[in-house]
Order: sequence, then C-alpha cells, then structure tokens
Amino acid sequence: MIQFIKLADMPSDIIEKYRNKVPEFMINFWKEYGIATGLNGYLKSVNPDSFKYFIENTFILGEDCIPLFVTGFGDVITLTKFNGEYNVIYIVKYKDGYAQAMLGANKFFFKFLSDSYFLSKYFELEFYREAIWSLGELEYSECFTFVPLLALGASKNVKYLEKGSIAEYLMLITELVGNVENIKSSI
Repeated sequence: MIQFIKLADMPSDIIEKYRNKVPEFMINFWKEYGIATGLNGYLKSVNPDSFKYFIENTFILGEDCIPLFVTGFGDVITLTKFNGEYNVIYIVKYKDGYAQAMLGANKFFFKFLSDSYFLSKYFELEFYREAIWSLGELEYSECFTFVPLLALGASKNVKYLEKGSIAEYLMLITELVGNVENIKSSI
C-alpha cells in the first residue's frame, strides 16, 4: 500500500456511523490513518459528513454515496450503493462534468493505488506534479482550480491553474456549470 500521512483522527462517531456501510478496509484505514494524505498530497481522505450533503445535491447518484477521498483537482471519490449495498467506488470529476466507476476498486482500492494502469486511468498525477512544481504544494483544504473553469474556456494547462478552497471550487463549478449527471463508461 502507498504511504499515507496522518493529519488527524477520524472522529469515532463517524467510524461508528459508517461501520456497517463501508468495507472493513475503509474502517481499518480510518482507525489507522483517519484524515490523511497520500500520493504526495494528491489523495486526501475526508470525513464523509463534510461532503455528503454537497454530493447528495450535485451528483446524480449522490443520495446513495459516501464520500471517502478528494483529489488534488477536487475530484470526489465516493462509495456508492448498488443492489442495496455500498459496493461501487466512483470518481466524480466535477471539473470535467462526469463520474466514472473505478472498476475493481471496491475490494482492492488501496492495492490499486500502487498500480500504474489504475493510477493513469483515474488520476492525473503527472499534471499534479507539474502543478506542484509551478504553484507549490497544497494545504489539506485546497485543490488546484481552473481559472476560468474548464467548461468556460480553460484547458488542462498549468497556466490556467490556481490554488483554491476545495469546497468553494466545487460549489462554483456546480453553480456555474451544473450538477454531474453524466456517467462515463469504465470500459
């Protein structure tokens, strides 16, 4: 498993609240690492309750999601209910206007974080490294934001990036561009 840097404990009431909903590997992660960062700060574990209301109201599958992580570009990784169980992990890419199931990640998420194919398919680590080199490292509550938004004319180029609050960036995207209703094929 990749290394995570623990920043704070996950509140025990959150662990208990989600104990029978999330897989055991996530409960174990929360107990050991709590609120943490990995992949050089690209991946940030989150308190699900901090993002749950937002996800419920801005993602087509949001009512059945538990937010687990946020990326350095504000993508939200959720555990989503399918056939009555929370067993599919989605990456909701607000900046790009779509969500995508992360195939196989429901059981092997942490193992896949060491797999170059998985990382290149779902994450933008090279672009993240460029952004860090150009703009510096992020604080936990920050992500790289596109100015203007991608949907309003920016391209995925470092010259269009700034650092900003994750929460404010996601709210701005959904206010100006709309909710995420497009599910991209994972195949």
